[in-house]
Amino acid sequence: MDQIPRLEGGSPLSGIEPVTFVIKAEDRTGKYVARGVAPGWRPAELDRKVSDVVAEAIATELKRNGHRVLDSSDINKADLVMIGIVLRYWVDVREGVFKKEHIGIAKVQITILRAKDSVEMLSKTYEGVYHRTQHLEIPGVGYYKDILVNALLNMVKDFTTDPEFLDCLQKIKQQS
Repeated sequence: MDQIPRLEGGSPLSGIEPVTFVIKAEDRTGKYVARGVAPGWRPAELDRKVSDVVAEAIATELKRNGHRVLDSSDINKADLVMIGIVLRYWVDVREGVFKKEHIGIAKVQITILRAKDSVEMLSKTYEGVYHRTQHLEIPGVGYYKDILVNALLNMVKDFTTDPEFLDCLQKIKQQS
């Protein structure tokens, strides 16, 4: 996936005093990111690791809102460690008589640890879904990437606007 998605507009994250993160991500999705039901249809593949795409999308949103994201080697300089386990990053294809429905899903389990002592501050699963309908022409690879980008954007929005996550950031700043 060549492009890393970015949310447009303001975010509640921007109103919180800057927090420094280290992000670690793990992929449990496998090689293919789309499947179909049509005979002879082949699954789509990404050109990057899904965990890298998801981690970079989250990091981009955090940075866009004034927070810092460090390399994992700088963990001792971080306030929080974010561990993201990508559970699903997928496009389902449902074929009808005259059209196909494509459903992109980005599902990530995120755990936030306080960096200084590894105390768990939050652990929750976030999901973004994106639907697109198309007539029966064969879509290009970019079509599926666009669906995944939008599903990922929806997941990032779900995560970064979650009151529990925002409360976690407020608490870590109060403790420092």
